[in-house]
Amino acid sequence: MGFFQLMENWVQTFLQLLDTNVHRSPKQFIRYINMCEEFLGQLSLHSIPEPYTGSVAHRAFDPYVSKRLETAVPIRVLPIGSPGETWQVISLFLKGLRETSELAARHNLTTWKVRWI
Repeated sequence: MGFFQLMENWVQTFLQLLDTNVHRSPKQFIRYINMCEEFLGQLSLHSIPEPYTGSVAHRAFDPYVSKRLETAVPIRVLPIGSPGETWQVISLFLKGLRETSELAARHNLTTWKVRWI
């Protein structure tokens, strides 16, 4: 399976995961997490070239997006992360969703174990 087909499958599965209710369909929720992690593992094996300055990818992302937001934070350029950093952040997000599903399966708050990282 090629990179773009993998990416398309990952995006579809990820959107289905976000649309799934952890309380109504806990098994489906875990299934989507597993599928997303599997696709993510396959995607991370592909090398992705950094987009060159002026490319469509760079024009699609406005590094000065904070100018348009009402905020008290000083304006700064937001850098685009490397593909490896992106996969790592997504992997941590999926890990957090897995922990959320484990907590949702517990009916008594006193059985929850807090993990400090």
